[in-house]
Amino acid sequence: MYKAVCPRWYGWHDDIRHVVVDKNTSEETVVKVAKKISNTVTGSKTCDVQLLQKYHMVINAEKSYPALTGLRFHDTIGKNNIKEIHFETGSDSEN
Repeated sequence: MYKAVCPRWYGWHDDIRHVVVDKNTSEETVVKVAKKISNTVTGSKTCDVQLLQKYHMVINAEKSYPALTGLRFHDTIGKNNIKEIHFETGSDSEN
């Protein structure tokens, strides 16, 4: 769970979001992923992200309904595609 504060031309956008990552993901990588998500969602380029809580959660599905297949889980980052998130490099960019 993290808090993001993102500057916009009309003021600030802040919210609390969740990001799902592999168990052994470093905190540095979690912050980078959270910034990428928040920047994308808000349209900002300089979101400030603060980690709030790390937790381990287990979900046991009891029944799935047909509408479930139409959902997009945009905050779910699996261990296989976390490497595909590209971060800009350079002195003037925030990752």
